Amino acid sequence: MDLGQFVVNAGDYVFGRGVRATANASMTGVEQQKRRVVNKRVQRALMIVMGIMTLAFMARTIKHTDVPSGLARAAVAATQAPATGSRPGHIDYAPGADLEAEELAVLGKSRRSIDVAMYAFTDTQIAGLLANKARQGVKVRVYRDADQYSQEESRANGRATTSAILEAAGVEVRVKTGRELMHLKSYVVDGSFIRTGSANWSRAGLEDQDNDVFYIQSPETVKDFSAEFEDVWNRSDNVVLSASRESR
Repeated sequence: MDLGQFVVNAGDYVFGRGVRATANASMTGVEQQKRRVVNKRVQRALMIVMGIMTLAFMARTIKHTDVPSGLARAAVAATQAPATGSRPGHIDYAPGADLEAEELAVLGKSRRSIDVAMYAFTDTQIAGLLANKARQGVKVRVYRDADQYSQEESRANGRATTSAILEAAGVEVRVKTGRELMHLKSYVVDGSFIRTGSANWSRAGLEDQDNDVFYIQSPETVKDFSAEFEDVWNRSDNVVLSASRESR
């Protein structure tokens, strides 16, 4: 029996008992009047108590049914979440995570194409992987910043730069000209998987600095980036370091 039914039954019992006691008792008119007064006071008190208990019962019911918590709240949020058509991937942070290993693993899954727009690009491990992918038939395009490219070339001291590694494998490489930075740090794999974030492809960017990389599988996001990439890739004043073997 719940609390509400208990209160109702108790009230019926007390009120009925009081009426029967008054009707069956043998008492004078004064005594009967006093008893009626007492009964009314008892009834009034019981009504107040019943009201308070009923409100408390209703409050408890509302608390347990209308305000979900924990897993229930999460389930409600999930059913109310808008359908965006996208599926989030994951995010990693340097220096805690090994971002270079993560990048190599993601890029290594490519089968058809890789489009890269990377501000600073001095990591030869990643350059080597992109070169191998190009040799395997994956279409690889890399868009670079002019200032960062110039700094890497000037500091090479006879060592193979990332651009040289890419060019030797037939990777298409273009460099933005002008004073404004090409500050993107993003790429798309196979037209379906995008990486963005603050980490450059350099030892400092991937290992030492406080950086993040965010991997997303989202047709809408990939479509937006791909459109932007085609715009910057086809700027008329770009410096073309190497073209695809098909266009040579």
